[in-house]
Amino acid sequence: MHTKYLHGRTEAHEIETRLNVAYYLSCAGKASEARGHYEGALNEFEQLAVRLGYRVERIADEPARVPEISPRGSVHSVAAE
Repeated sequence: MHTKYLHGRTEAHEIETRLNVAYYLSCAGKASEARGHYEGALNEFEQLAVRLGYRVERIADEPARVPEISPRGSVHSVAAE
């Protein structure tokens, strides 16, 4: 059990790191790179949930409006690509 716990914790940390990278890339105006990290985090989350014994399903492909973060830190909504 101890090894499984550490493995799950490590994977969860990697998912969090991907989301942080996506956030900062978005702030830097690199939306396509940010989206790649965001999608990677979502996929890794789904895989980790399955390995931990949970069924996860998306209820929508993507929200109709996605908040974008400008390089100055302000948040505004834009249409999803």
